[in-house]
Parts: sequence; structure tokens; C-alpha cells
Amino acid sequence: MSAGVSGDMVLGGLFALGFDPETVNAPLRALDLPVTVEAEPARIHGLKAVRATVLCREKNPPHRGPRDFLRLLEKAPLSPSVRECAARILTRLAEAEAEVHGILVEKVHFHEVGGLDTLVDVLGAALGIFSLGVERCFATPFPFGRGMVSMEHATFAEPVPAVIRLTRGFPSFRTGWEGEHCTPTGAAIVTGLARPVAPEWTAILTAAGYGAGSRDPADRANVLRLCLYQETDAADAAFEAFQIECNLDNATPEQIAFAAGRLLEIGCFDAWQEPMVMKKGRAAVKLCALVSGEKREAALHVIAAETPTGGLRWFPVRRVVANKRAVEAETDFGTVAVKEVEFPAWGVRRAGAEYESARRIARARGAPLRNVQRAAGGKGKK
Repeated sequence: MSAGVSGDMVLGGLFALGFDPETVNAPLRALDLPVTVEAEPARIHGLKAVRATVLCREKNPPHRGPRDFLRLLEKAPLSPSVRECAARILTRLAEAEAEVHGILVEKVHFHEVGGLDTLVDVLGAALGIFSLGVERCFATPFPFGRGMVSMEHATFAEPVPAVIRLTRGFPSFRTGWEGEHCTPTGAAIVTGLARPVAPEWTAILTAAGYGAGSRDPADRANVLRLCLYQETDAADAAFEAFQIECNLDNATPEQIAFAAGRLLEIGCFDAWQEPMVMKKGRAAVKLCALVSGEKREAALHVIAAETPTGGLRWFPVRRVVANKRAVEAETDFGTVAVKEVEFPAWGVRRAGAEYESARRIARARGAPLRNVQRAAGGKGKK
């Protein structure tokens, strides 16, 4: 939301993602309301976008309040999920307006936020989310501008009071640009549908669309970018994994070793044991495994089946995996297999003798293992 958000920008973004305006116009016709919404292609600072425009056939339609809109939603041919979603957003907007003006919700009229435009924007957002099959929504921080914003009854500092109330609990930042960036309707839609995106959230981008704002400032593209993602487990992102562990104070060493071996056989990145002391002072072992998201369920099943544990835990972890290469080193003891490890981002590179290769040569030559390892280290070649 780096440029801002409004109801028509949300609609434009949804249309850009393939949402059909007719899906909004059909229930409006069924309610015999004098409004329609159109989607028009727009080019904003060279960027392809869609501008959503609400057209009203009446010059001065009456102001309506939240109760009027909720009654209309009840009569509209909508699915229960869409009706509930739109009602929740409208109620959230009405409660914010009532709080900042110090009046009852029943006294709120949506003249400040566009009258029938408000219903179209909110209904369109709810219909669009469900039509596109969106299961969860996330929002980046709200951008707020500077200066004053003229409204019907007064002039307020940006952001206007209703937006401050609606975005409570959501992160925001100041852009330094003049004028209103977030309208109450836009803020109500975003905060009613989404939650702040977490830094560790990972997903695969599948589509993006841009909804054009009504203004076209010379210094920036006034668009709202909506993105569709396919969510993934943390392990599906580059070099991320899950750590699985359980505490065992009633398992034999053979059982634990067997379970660790099975974890490696099914494809875990690693499996290990950690000594620990549990309740009642009993010596115990923590069995751990590092595994990809696709292997996580299999690893959990192995531990549950092969150990007497009464519970397991797992959590996502991040890891940085080095570039690895198997080479050989010619030494005074003979040819030793060597593994080269490199972290390019940090300029770190090292080589070390493979244990089994060094062990065989040390046994065959009657040499100390450490001497063979030392001779092979740093001498890797193809």
C-alpha cells in the first residue's frame, strides 16, 4: 500500500486480477439500486492498471446509514459468506465513524465516505475476495501523508480521524507526500479483511494487479497493488526447514538409535541426540531431526511409532546451506577424499578430509588419523 488505499483502488486491483465487474452489478440490479460499477484500463506513469468507477443514475441520492446498507445486504442474492464479510466491514466502518464523531452508530450517515459508493466498494471487495478464491489476506503497512484534508463538515489533518481509528493495531509510516492517502472505506476494507503481514511469512507469487486511484500526482504512481500468493510452509522457501524434537526418559539406547537411523532413511537433513535431565532428576535424551516441509509428517510418524514419546513439537527454522563439492587431495599418505565447503556471501571457503577415506588410509599406513586429515586439508583438487 505504498501509495495509499481507497475503496475504488481495491475494486480496481481486484478487477485487474480477473474479477468480473458483472459479479458486482448483478446484485445491485437485483436490489434495484441506481448504481453500476465499471472497470476501465488505465496507464499510470507507464504502469498498466484498472480504474473502477461507480456510476449513479440519480443526481442526489439520499444519504444512507449502516442499518440501510445491512438491510440491503440481507435482501441481496449473496452467499452467506459474502454477506457476512460485507456486513462486518460496513459495521466496522460505521463504528469508527460513530466513535470519532461521538454519536450512536444508528446516527451515522455515509455521506463522508461516498453514500452508495461505500456499499458498492465494500460489496465488491467481499465478492472479489471470494470469487478469486482468496483464503487469507495480509496487508503491508498503511502509508499516511501530510497536510490537511477537506471533508464535508470540517478540515482534518491527514490521516483523518476515522482512518486513525480503523487502522489501530496495524503498522503505518509517513510518506512525506501531501494529501489524503487512505480513505475510511479503504481502511475499513483492508483492516476488515486482512491482518498485518509477518516478516517471516513466505509464499509463491502467482499474480499481481494494480488498482488506479482517482488522482494522478506527477511524482508517483497512485495505484494499489494487489498480489495473489500460494502459501507455503517455511520449508518451501529457499533453505528453510523444520526442527522436530521430543524428550525421552523411558526409551532404550537401541530404540533411540534406531529411530534416528529411520529419520535419516526417510530423507531428513539430519538427526541427532542431546543429553538432558528431565523432571524427577532422570537422565534423558532429546531426539531431534531437521526436515523439509514435505517430509515433516513422515518424520513425525517415525518418532511417534519408534519411540515411547508422549508428545512431539516442531517449529520452522532458517538455515544457510553452503556450496559443497567432493574432490580429492594428493598427500604423502596417498589420495584422500576431501569435501570443499564455501559460503560465497561471506567469502568463506575451507576443505576437510572425508572421515571414512582418511580412516582407511590411516589404518593402511599405520599413521595417526589427525596427520592424514591435516595433510588433506586445503589441498583439494578435482
